[in-house]
Amino acid sequence: MKLHVTMLAAGLAVGAAAGARAEDAAAPSPDPSAHAVELLDIFERGCLRAFPAGLGGFVASMQGEKLSRDAFVKIAREEPTRPIWSVKGRHGDYVIEAFAGTEDSEHAPLPGQNPPCAVFTIAPADLPVQQPFGALKARFVAEQGLTLDKIAPWPMPPQYEADSGLFELQFTSPVFSAFGYAMVRRKGEAIEYRLDYSPPRKK
Repeated sequence: MKLHVTMLAAGLAVGAAAGARAEDAAAPSPDPSAHAVELLDIFERGCLRAFPAGLGGFVASMQGEKLSRDAFVKIAREEPTRPIWSVKGRHGDYVIEAFAGTEDSEHAPLPGQNPPCAVFTIAPADLPVQQPFGALKARFVAEQGLTLDKIAPWPMPPQYEADSGLFELQFTSPVFSAFGYAMVRRKGEAIEYRLDYSPPRKK
């Protein structure tokens, strides 16, 4: 399991670090609760329900805009290797990130497993998302007849340019899939909230 955790953390951290560089400040959410609900809704419909095959259609329904090469490089500081879309919601702005859909992607936690899908937003520190995210995970895995393993805390990777943060992984059993949660404090008071999901391995 230690090897699995290491590989997954490395894969999720690459994308999370890219997203964390998107903004250095965030205006206060007019309605933090609504912002959190919208983040969770986009994550559930996009990453849990639509990803991987239907993610493009979901993004289109949200009128998402695929980032240009220049915008991608500004966020990820690397040449485009995966699609990233910006989505404007009613209560916040979001980025949806889908790693390459090939089974041998370097970002896949395990060979034969789909790489992760992620949604993140920049907001102040009062966004109430962690507890509802836990409830969403529990409901989702129960639908599949799975259980959640214990949350595994993970130190912030060096790629993060942040003052402090939290990075957690949680696996499912008996079928292996994984959730990631990151809360990264940027310069000032801005926080990146990031939700990741890596689907089960294909049979």
